[in-house]
Amino acid sequence: MKISLIGNGYWGSKIKKYIPDFFELRYVADSKFDRNVIWNDKSISSVIVATPMETHYSIIKEALLHGKHVFSEKPITLYEDESEKLKQIASDNGLQIGVDYTHTFARSLHRILELIDIIGNLEFVEMNTKHLGRFMDFDVYWLLASHYLSVLDMFMDIDLIDFKFEDHLYYNNLCTDGSIIFDKGRINVSTNFPGKEMSIVFYGDKGTIKYSPLSEKSIRITLYEKLYKKLPPELTTKDIYEHFDESNNLKYAIKYFKDLLEGKVDSNIDRAIKITRILENR
Repeated sequence: MKISLIGNGYWGSKIKKYIPDFFELRYVADSKFDRNVIWNDKSISSVIVATPMETHYSIIKEALLHGKHVFSEKPITLYEDESEKLKQIASDNGLQIGVDYTHTFARSLHRILELIDIIGNLEFVEMNTKHLGRFMDFDVYWLLASHYLSVLDMFMDIDLIDFKFEDHLYYNNLCTDGSIIFDKGRINVSTNFPGKEMSIVFYGDKGTIKYSPLSEKSIRITLYEKLYKKLPPELTTKDIYEHFDESNNLKYAIKYFKDLLEGKVDSNIDRAIKITRILENR
């Protein structure tokens, strides 16, 4: 299948190296490229959109109206009504839309989804992404927390959750350090942290599962019996480790799009619309 990449900046350059594993890359379009070349090329069935967030709606709409399937960098759009319009246009024209919420393609998280029952009833989820920069035209919720909302939706329907946003630090009147609080968890995100930390901890009544994509072991399962006034090693504990390479999750994102076009998986457009709705209406 022939495909074109629209956007060759920070994220587009990362995506580009994985495309040839699954597609024949025909054009790479920067801001000076005439997109009509792509729209008028009948051999191109699909495009990947990796342009600034605020341009997604107009470019994706153009692509769909010219009969191209679309895989878009997150978010699909900044407004729920625009996202719904794109979904409808795709449906009316027999086209597919996929959205690159990269974390949802991580093999570790899919493995945790299989293992989650081992820790009993899921009581709490703590998610953290902290690093230094980049300071951009959108707040830290759109830049970072949107990824964790997509992961959370793998484990519980985020449409059924009430979220509270707490801002801590600002740059140019945009939040750069904040938390999203909800009944069974919290999401902490920052672009002010001197270093880099990423983790998700799932707390159950029989133990925990920790996802650490930056560590040597990406999954750590700790099973324990809660004993009164006892501390490790007095607690009865059992640790289980598994590891998946987390350095090439974008490859699995592109594979997902190929599978979507081949009818092997469902579109994640509804998840993308949920996330846009939550962040737009916070």
